Amino acid sequence: MKLFTTTFLLIAASFMVQAQDFTDYQWESRILLLVDPIPESAAMRAQLVAFLETPEEMKERDLLLFRVTADNVLDKNGKPTGVSRHSVYKDYALSKQFQGILLIGKDGGVKLKENFFVKPSIIFSLIDGMPMRRAEMRSKKG
Repeated sequence: MKLFTTTFLLIAASFMVQAQDFTDYQWESRILLLVDPIPESAAMRAQLVAFLETPEEMKERDLLLFRVTADNVLDKNGKPTGVSRHSVYKDYALSKQFQGILLIGKDGGVKLKENFFVKPSIIFSLIDGMPMRRAEMRSKKG
């Protein structure tokens, strides 16, 4: 019986890990999803490099970057996150062919959905114009 209980708990825990989504980050971070069914496509690499070259700007805006491929959801370093790619496609109504960026606000809403390539400065300007971000900037000044 003890073996059955242990096995059941391990299986249940593995399903819980797979069912994770981005709600853990809500109200703490903005999420930038780079979505491409092909993990190492030229478009995905170019977009990733552009954002990896702006670490201070990303940190200042509480912006976390993830890559969503046909097989997985990876962090900016290419490590699997445990977030279900199926839930990402479903939650954000993405077609299987979508290749582009999704910006998810701290409130969990989609702020931008655009095909590759988007200059990081456009994303940063969009974020800086959001009421929550303007309040953050005011509070840092004072």
